[in-house]
Amino acid sequence: MRYCALCAYALILAVCTIAPSLASDDPAITAIVDRDRIALDEYIVLKLSVEGTREEPAPVEVPNFTIRSRGSSSQISIVNGAMSAKIEYTYLLYPQKTGVFTIGPFSLKHRGRSIRSNTISVTVTQTEQQPAQGAEIFVTALIDNDHPFLHQHIVCTFQFWRSVQVANANLTDQPSFEGFVSEDLGKPVEYQKVVNGRSYTVTEIKKALFPVTAGVLEITPFTLQCDVVVSKGGRRRGLLQDPFFNDPFFGFTETAPKTLRTAPIQVTVRSLPLDGRPADFKNLVGTYSLSASLSKPSVAVGESTTLTLTLSGTGNIKNLPGIEMPPVDNLKMYDDKPSFEQKTIHGKIGGTLTVKKALVPLAAGNIRIPPVVLHYFDPDEGTYKQMATEPLQLTVAPAAAEQTAVVAAPRPAASVKQDIAVLGRDIMPIHTAPEALRRPAFRLRAMSAAILFCLPIALFAVLLLARRLRAASPDDARATRARKAFDAFKTELRALKPNPRQDASQFYQRASKTFRDFIGDKLGIPGAAMTARELHSVLREAGADDTVAAEASRLLESFDTAIFGSVSHDPAAMKQAYASLERMGRLLDRTLKKPRRREAAP
Repeated sequence: MRYCALCAYALILAVCTIAPSLASDDPAITAIVDRDRIALDEYIVLKLSVEGTREEPAPVEVPNFTIRSRGSSSQISIVNGAMSAKIEYTYLLYPQKTGVFTIGPFSLKHRGRSIRSNTISVTVTQTEQQPAQGAEIFVTALIDNDHPFLHQHIVCTFQFWRSVQVANANLTDQPSFEGFVSEDLGKPVEYQKVVNGRSYTVTEIKKALFPVTAGVLEITPFTLQCDVVVSKGGRRRGLLQDPFFNDPFFGFTETAPKTLRTAPIQVTVRSLPLDGRPADFKNLVGTYSLSASLSKPSVAVGESTTLTLTLSGTGNIKNLPGIEMPPVDNLKMYDDKPSFEQKTIHGKIGGTLTVKKALVPLAAGNIRIPPVVLHYFDPDEGTYKQMATEPLQLTVAPAAAEQTAVVAAPRPAASVKQDIAVLGRDIMPIHTAPEALRRPAFRLRAMSAAILFCLPIALFAVLLLARRLRAASPDDARATRARKAFDAFKTELRALKPNPRQDASQFYQRASKTFRDFIGDKLGIPGAAMTARELHSVLREAGADDTVAAEASRLLESFDTAIFGSVSHDPAAMKQAYASLERMGRLLDRTLKKPRRREAAP
């Protein structure tokens, strides 16, 4: 008990003695580094010591350096009855470029005032190129062609070599590849390789590069940071030489941070030659093949078939916007969205570009689809080359609505000659009784006589009136069809009204048919296979002004594009198309009220 009381008394006396000294000490922050001259692939250990307060310093920021925190530690010391406390914060600074740099000052806040540290000058020099032979850990970067043509495919390979144990390897900085289009060439691979009797583990990353700027370009360095596992206290002796004890579990090893950088690479990019350059060249550089096929070689007028163009090979095929083909008479073309499937072929980026075009014939017969020609530059031979598809033949049958039976004109009636056989001659019938000479009684009432008298006159008047009515407003099939066109259009329009669950493709097909049928009925012409251009001409001839005709033509064109082309089929677009169709139908019904009256007038 006496011993405990003495200890408590001593502790109270120490606190009472030291507390005033702590309160009177001014806080301070001091910066120190382990060295002030390093190479670009090395690092600096920065320590900030804070005394007299437990406040933490402001976040450490050092321009031109990458910073990694290594934690903090506390120390308390008593000298001549005075107690002092110190907290030490440790950081690793990795330089990003060469030069002379000032580190600090660093600051902290204490009771409303800012306390600043000292500054340190540090020199960063260029890294001496490490020879691969004998080095335990190093990185390399190389390219397969340092004098490529513009848009030519080249490969940049980054390799991380190590024959020692490492941890936390991280590629912190990759080149920006300014002047190139870059793509990852597969996933990183890892393999073992023996060089000069030393076994290395190699991690390899490949990039596909396509230069888009001629001249001298520089691929900036790759930067890799890692922790190298090293032994504590340097070499080991005896049993501890066994690799089994290299496991960090036993506490005989520690890690040392390491920064590795590759050397910059100079690439001289050559311009494509002007001699022999085709006018339609689209910067396609590589080796390719082109083919074409039809989904249906035989269709009817107004139906569609799909032309598929397939471009395969290695090079910058992904950047080709599409494949154009020349116009063909009596054939309407609608482009679909191209699709690209990327592949790695013999270590290079390549793939297949598929372009589809919907073809709609406008007239019956045999239509020849000419070869599709595409030019490219072969960098291996240094010349421009041409590839072309085989010509295709499309057989077009007449549209179902236009297949009318051909009736042969009646032949002139041949003169009919009939021989008359005279069986007997007689002037008057032979009467055999006197009664036959009597005149039969024939009595006709006055009303019946009047009807019989007036009937020819009435029949003549009816025929005359019918003729006049027919001349004023013909009631033939064409006129009846024209009068009932808008009523039929409204009936179809009510059935066409879009809903969220309706199939968009069927909607646009039915809308196109409704519009064409209305125009055909209104003008008394076949409308099933009418094109947008033909519609414009027909409406102008029927008396519509150019604005209305152009708007109607664009509406029909939009329906065809939605059916055969790549158009987004969303409910809002369908509603807008329905409203445009309804408005155009009403407008044309008023405009083309009696389109043929002026033609019939003398």
